[in-house]
Amino acid sequence: MQRSGFRFKIQVNNKGEDNDAEKYYVAYSWVIVELRDINDNKPTFERANIEVPVFEDAEVGKILGIFKARDPDQSGLSQVSYAIDRSSDRRRQFTIDSSGTVKIQRALDREENPRHSVKILAIDDGFPDKTATATLTVIVQDINDNAPRFLNNYRPVLPENQTPKTIIEVLATDDDDRSKGNGPPFHFRMDSTASDEIRASFKVDYIPKGANGDGMAIISSLRTFDREAQKEYHVPIVIKDAGTPQMTGTSTLTIIIGDENDNKMQ
Repeated sequence: MQRSGFRFKIQVNNKGEDNDAEKYYVAYSWVIVELRDINDNKPTFERANIEVPVFEDAEVGKILGIFKARDPDQSGLSQVSYAIDRSSDRRRQFTIDSSGTVKIQRALDREENPRHSVKILAIDDGFPDKTATATLTVIVQDINDNAPRFLNNYRPVLPENQTPKTIIEVLATDDDDRSKGNGPPFHFRMDSTASDEIRASFKVDYIPKGANGDGMAIISSLRTFDREAQKEYHVPIVIKDAGTPQMTGTSTLTIIIGDENDNKMQ
């Protein structure tokens, strides 16, 4: 038997009329059966699952993996094309060419999506066509690309006419992966661009062991304040993380001067 078909020989006997042995006839014939292929098989991937780690700053065009599929129909001569199921890649961050090579098409961002599960399609040229699916799992690894900032939107109230005192403790955070060392401990200081008035009015003390070792800052007043003269002050604080390379950001602390009933009615 062959893939394209098979043949067999048949024999026909005829003993003639009245079973006369002298009139015995034999005939032979070949029967050839040709098998016509139908598209009843999906393509088969050599590797149905590929997982690859890649840093989030990888260049556009970087190759992530190569998928190969074969279709057993048409004696293995069926042509297979490749595509990406865009429901698994809505931002079109990946592309695949006719050879099954997957590349980065748009920049990756771990803070936006640390893991991509991209569905790879292999489509044969039969009618109707059949499709097989494989998965490319992209693990996006962190780099220290986010500056630290205040943990909260701090807006402390400092009552007017108060002698110098502690106003608030501030903490920091950032979006990078602290398990990779891209985060705390954070370092705090007043921005060197702060005005002379701010420097004469407030101080920033860095506490390295504060916040369970993540670092913190204590902001204190250096004088008394009059709300009728100015209602709020803006203190720029520089925060630096411990990543490589280190990232620095500036957050502004808004200090509101609280009112006291210290003026006579006119």
